[in-house]
This record gives sequence, C-alpha cells and structure tokens, in this order.
Amino acid sequence: MVGIVSSSYYREPSGGKKGNKPSKETFHKTKGFVLQDAVVVSIKEILKHEFIDCGYRLMTSYLTRDGYTINHKSCIEL
Repeated sequence: MVGIVSSSYYREPSGGKKGNKPSKETFHKTKGFVLQDAVVVSIKEILKHEFIDCGYRLMTSYLTRDGYTINHKSCIEL
C-alpha cells in the first residue's frame, strides 16, 4: 500500500557500525605480526622519495614487495 516491501518495513536497524573492525596488526613475512605503526612508518619511508605519488593499488604493491600481507584474503606463506 505504501510502496515498500514488507521486509523493509519490519526491519530493525542494529545501531552499530557496518563492516569489519579495523585490524590492529599486519602480517610480515620475516617479522611475523607487526602493529599498524610499523606499516605507517614503511609507507612514510616509501613516500619520502622524490616524485613518489601513488594510490592505494601501487602502495599495496610496494608494501607487498617489502614483505607485508596487506589484503587479508591473500595467502599467508608460512
């Protein structure tokens, strides 16, 4: 009658934030799990070079090259 589906009408919002909580650690091939502060330091080291201006895909490839596993869905080689 109103023009919406009944499941939308009766749905109660959860009130919390959507999605997964941010991780506090990242896996590194040689160091194991490291805190996010170490990743931020690595990013700043990469960006301090002259003429480096990159998006998240290129930065992810740089960090992967340095040994970090950025995407949690990728395989962790132990």
